[in-house]
Amino acid sequence: MRESRTFSRHLPQKLSKAPNKTEAVRRALQHELDRIRQEVPLRERVAKIQGKFRARMGSNKPNFDMKRFTDEMWEL
Repeated sequence: MRESRTFSRHLPQKLSKAPNKTEAVRRALQHELDRIRQEVPLRERVAKIQGKFRARMGSNKPNFDMKRFTDEMWEL
């Protein structure tokens, strides 16, 4: 147990090569903020997926009769 506490206390400082723990935490937080700022918003990711889907499906048929389509599926 003692080893894991020592390991978790010193690892971030060693990995970031920070001079002290405060600087290690500051660098970690800055890294996360930078990463979040670079993320593409969900709305844009969904719009991109929808655009690809529409491109594969073709044009939308406004006069499509769903009832007739499903009725035809049941016919032999």
